[in-house]
Amino acid sequence: MKKSTLALSAALVVTNAAWLYTFIDAGVSYSYLADSYHHAKATATQAIALLPVVAKPGVSRASVLAAAKQGQQASEAFEKDGMTWIGDIGLRFDSEGTLVEARPATDPL
Repeated sequence: MKKSTLALSAALVVTNAAWLYTFIDAGVSYSYLADSYHHAKATATQAIALLPVVAKPGVSRASVLAAAKQGQQASEAFEKDGMTWIGDIGLRFDSEGTLVEARPATDPL
């Protein structure tokens, strides 16, 4: 084989490898993007489902927690850093049981 043919073949292999890497990277990025979208959509759906309950005056802590658990696969609530976590939403209640804060799990605060 000629040197120019070998160089051209090597260039073709390198460019094909670069294209393969680009397609794999795009596929992985799309997968993470889709997962992030579904996670954010589930959190928003859970928050919207809570609105009718928390909009009522004098609603109890138990009612808010029950509404937050509806439609959640992992409906077990747990306490961490003063927040009650159900699914991907953290709820903070005051000493009287009134909801004072809601935070998504992805919130950096």
